[in-house]
Amino acid sequence: MSETVPQVFETKNMRRFSANGKIVYKDGTTEILAHGMTEIAKRAYKKRTDIVSAVLPSGVRRIGEGAFFGCTSLESIVIPDSVTSIGGEAFVYCENLKSIVIPPDVRTVCKSCFEYCTGLESVTLPEGLDKIGEWAFRGCESLEGVIFPESLMTICDSSFLGCKKLTEIKVPGNVLEIGNFAFSECGSLERVIISEKPKYLSEPVLYMLSGVFSYDRALKSIRIPVALKEIANNMFEYCDSLETIYYGGSRSDWRKIKISKYGNGNLNGGLFKRAKIKIEYECK
Repeated sequence: MSETVPQVFETKNMRRFSANGKIVYKDGTTEILAHGMTEIAKRAYKKRTDIVSAVLPSGVRRIGEGAFFGCTSLESIVIPDSVTSIGGEAFVYCENLKSIVIPPDVRTVCKSCFEYCTGLESVTLPEGLDKIGEWAFRGCESLEGVIFPESLMTICDSSFLGCKKLTEIKVPGNVLEIGNFAFSECGSLERVIISEKPKYLSEPVLYMLSGVFSYDRALKSIRIPVALKEIANNMFEYCDSLETIYYGGSRSDWRKIKISKYGNGNLNGGLFKRAKIKIEYECK
């Protein structure tokens, strides 16, 4: 009996599929994922190092925790628009995965979802996403760029720690919190832009926690919004190339910011001050 292989219909965003899906293995065999399934179970394919590609069937709504954990040979996966939830650690250590498109109804990239996907070069985040969880992209050292949707509100601890190829990030104004060490050890990061808060927000304060940009030795400039009221411990620790801060407020507004003395010597003239940082004020 001949096997029916599902087709992928090429559209603008590659999100429409036939009813079935498939898992392709190194030896050339194919596992058909039948139409009607609604979930890829927890740890369903954990440490299946022989999987090279996957197309999930239309109708799947959830990818369980650790579903593809340690699938080190997985190079590509197509996730249908029907998916609304991707569990924590779903793709940890999928070191050959090159790109990922997160479906439009997913609201959270869960804890450690793509941690140590060292070959991941691009990720598409949907408009409507509001949270990127702890360690979600930690150690994705090939990730060259990421576009954050305007809907994003929280970037959790260490979510992009060790993303060595990121050169620029733009944080949208709706973000309320950037967690501890969120962008630490991003060795190629040169420019950061954090947008001002939209006027309709009831909470016009941005919280940036400890060590957000620590060890970003290539960082040259950063734009900080007036919504930031405190520069926390070690935020700019070992940011040896930092030259300019573009600040959304006035000189008097800047003087009201609490600047921690720990790890921010370039800003407060501490013992390890290397060079004076230039502050450019957008409001005179």
